Formats: sequence, structure tokens, C-alpha cells
Amino acid sequence: MTFYSEMFFSKWHLITAAMTVIAWIALIAGGYERRVVLRSGMGAMVFLYVVTTIPIATITYQEKSVDSWMRQQIVHHYEEKMKRLGGPASDIDRLAVSAGSFKSKDVYKIYIYAGIETYRYEFEPQNE
Repeated sequence: MTFYSEMFFSKWHLITAAMTVIAWIALIAGGYERRVVLRSGMGAMVFLYVVTTIPIATITYQEKSVDSWMRQQIVHHYEEKMKRLGGPASDIDRLAVSAGSFKSKDVYKIYIYAGIETYRYEFEPQNE
């Protein structure tokens, strides 16, 4: 399993920070001792971090693994195409496309990735 930084530190983890501040304010307003406020506030922060990280990590991992797999397929298609051509290739021959269908619950999502191994070629619209 590959871990990504977005699984553990994302903008959604600001929810944890906001909820921790709310917990600290509530404890201070309740007149608790400083030691209790710090200990309970840290406990709330750890608990809320775990609660927010579980769904975020699950969603992020699925998205990142699909992206990684599709990019690997683009490289594979490009290498196969270059082997078939055998010699120098024109810019348009360097275009590689990959499509994949992934099931999430009962819904299938189709992803289409296109890559080009040179930045010299620009796509021009075709007028019909």
C-alpha cells in the first residue's frame, strides 16, 4: 500500500484544528483548570484527527491509485507504440491514450488519460 501526504495532511484536516479550538474555548469557558484544558484539548485533537483521517485517507488512496495506474498504462502504451514504429517518430506518433473503467460501489467510472512525450506538438481544431 502506498501512502500519500494528502492522506494525512490536507485542507480537510483544518476541521480538526477548528474543532480543537472550539473544544479548548468550551473548556476554558467552563472554568476548568489549565492542566485539564490542555490534556482534554490534546485528547480531542487526536480523536478528531483520527476521525477525519479515516474517510479522507480512503478517498484519497482510491483517487491516487487510479491516477497512478492510468499513468503507468500511458507509459506502457507509449513504449509499445515506439517498439512497433521502430524508428524515428513524428510528433503525433508520440501521443499515447489509455482508458480504464473502475467500479466504485455500484457505479462504474470511466477515465481517459492522454499523454504526449513532446511539447512541440500542439493540437489544432479541425473545422468541418
